[in-house]
Amino acid sequence: MYEDWLATVHARAGSGGIVLINAWNEWAEGAHLEPDLKYGDAYLKATARGIGAPLGDISAEVTTPLAATPFVLRDRFGELYLDALQTQMRLQRRLSRLEATFERQVEEARQAATAEANEMRAHALTLAREVSHLRDLLASTSNPRPAT
Repeated sequence: MYEDWLATVHARAGSGGIVLINAWNEWAEGAHLEPDLKYGDAYLKATARGIGAPLGDISAEVTTPLAATPFVLRDRFGELYLDALQTQMRLQRRLSRLEATFERQVEEARQAATAEANEMRAHALTLAREVSHLRDLLASTSNPRPAT
């Protein structure tokens, strides 16, 4: 069923088209192509057949259950999973630190901009007072009062 669907969609996409497959390893949603204990590599082989990719020396019809994979290789899958999990956790911690740094820098920049704006307002008020005083002086010197 999956293979037939993929072959139809692949044919519809044409030679330059792209076919997007929902998930490679969404185990919780039941949408995964990775080999598993129940179907082995059947979905990977169905994917290859569905897009017309050559399988080379691998039998296209016979699936290889993961349980038949040598124990050392199964252990390697576990090691790779743990490595990926550790890397993900490390990257999440790093992202959290970056977010905190970014938020702190934004807050510092906001405070600096507010302080600068307040300083500029005070300076502008001082200049406005000086201009008003100079206008008053200019007005009083250009219109002298008559002597009594």
